This record gives sequence, structure tokens and C-alpha cells, in this order.
Amino acid sequence: MTNNNQNVSMEEEFRAEESYFYEYDQEMAEAVTRADEEDNDRQQKEDDDSLLRLIVDVQCYLSEAPTDSPLFALQYKMYTYLKQRASEMGMDVTSI
Repeated sequence: MTNNNQNVSMEEEFRAEESYFYEYDQEMAEAVTRADEEDNDRQQKEDDDSLLRLIVDVQCYLSEAPTDSPLFALQYKMYTYLKQRASEMGMDVTSI
């Protein structure tokens, strides 16, 4: 009978330990997921910022370029992109 009680006690201990570590594992998985999401958001923002810097630099270059530059079609596309992004950011783009 003692051996049977020992087995039951060990099983209960194992379940309690498993439950404790399951909660810990869940918390760690959630923390890793949150960190990954924050990293992805930060990377997306950096990518967006880099694209906007490129567009502004090209716009500055084109403002000094000759009027027959083949890049003017690109300039218009970048202008419409900037206008769309400004609108998404909540800026009033009616005067642009």
C-alpha cells in the first residue's frame, strides 16, 4: 500500500510541477511573441522612414534637374505616394 501511495504522490507532484511550468512556458511564449511584434513594428517603421527619406532626396534632386528629365514621371508617382502617406497619418492633404 505504501508503494501505491508513493506512486500517487509522485503523480500529483508531477502534475503540479507540469502545471507550474506550463504557465511559465506560456508567459515566456507570450513575452517572446510581444518582443517579435515590437521588433517587426520597429523594422517596418525604419523601412518606411528610409523610403520617405529616399523620396524626399529624389524630390530635391529633381527640383534642381533640367525640365526635360526622364525622372519626372517618377516624381509624380512619389508625390502621389507622399500625399497618400500624409493622408494616412491624418494630415489635411486638400491644399497639397
